[in-house]
Amino acid sequence: MAEPPVVVAGADAAAVRLARRLVRAGAPVLLFAPGDAGPFAVRAPDLPVTEDDRALARAALILDTMGDLPAVPAPRLLASYDPDPSHVTGFQVTWPWPDAGLVEILPEPGADPATLAAARALADRLGLPSVTGLPGQRALGTRMFARLCAVADAVFFDGSTPWEVDEALVAFGFPLGPYEAEDLLGLDLTRARAPDPPGRAVPIAGRMADLGKLGRKTGAGWYRYPGGGGKVEDPIVADLALEEAYFAGTPRTDYSADEITRRLILALVNEAARLADQGADPADIDRVACLGLGFPGDGPLAWAQAEGAGGIVARLEALAPEDPVAFTPAACLRSAAAGGAPLRQIG
Repeated sequence: MAEPPVVVAGADAAAVRLARRLVRAGAPVLLFAPGDAGPFAVRAPDLPVTEDDRALARAALILDTMGDLPAVPAPRLLASYDPDPSHVTGFQVTWPWPDAGLVEILPEPGADPATLAAARALADRLGLPSVTGLPGQRALGTRMFARLCAVADAVFFDGSTPWEVDEALVAFGFPLGPYEAEDLLGLDLTRARAPDPPGRAVPIAGRMADLGKLGRKTGAGWYRYPGGGGKVEDPIVADLALEEAYFAGTPRTDYSADEITRRLILALVNEAARLADQGADPADIDRVACLGLGFPGDGPLAWAQAEGAGGIVARLEALAPEDPVAFTPAACLRSAAAGGAPLRQIG
């Protein structure tokens, strides 16, 4: 008897990419792509594709790529088809870096332990390590990257440029900064995933979309890519912040590289700590941050523990009036600062 298929649900690029990886690993795969989910499945003639939701009933495992398609970021595609949630799990090769070499398994609430075990075995079949995220929520890497980009936009708006932001984080140890990363991924994809909860609103990314500057695939995003080559600083982008700050009556500040780094790293550490407050494993958070976002060393929580939670909390509190969502210290940071459990030993 043929092995039951692994059903990958979605018509978007992430679903097709995952299905192809599974096929290469020798897994039986069926791409479930309802006609109203988007047009991407028609670009995958090499994969078995169905719109018949009866296929879900005979699946060995149903994988949800968590909706890379901007039109359907959440609720996830499967919500409207209501399969047995015990057999469904999110399965996302770490985003934002699709080649990072890590799988985030994101269970539905009430997922069967056998389903999670099957998903971990499938990650092993792909030769990738895996972590388990929070039930029913977006991936840990997605949430950290969205917060990083939101705070980067505020720094850009208030007194910097995308290239200064990128250079500061590369100097800190990242392989590339958030703006170059967004250009590689496409702003239509990255900006479909707003931070949760949203923080300070900065009217820059919307202007980029209005100008058609979506990244390398359009020849220009935060940088220009003349002739499809390497990135070049774009004065039009730098002027966007000047214009928007002028219209908003916001005075701009000449941020140093150290100040840029301070704000972005503190925001990322705080988002990581907030995920720990919500029940994510601190070791998994750090692992995702390192493999998925390129955080140097052992990860943001390990870095904060080495720096000292008391100093981190004081620096966050100083910035909190600017953006309370991004900078109000997470509960576990306050607890560690007061002598509670070390950040890597929460839970």
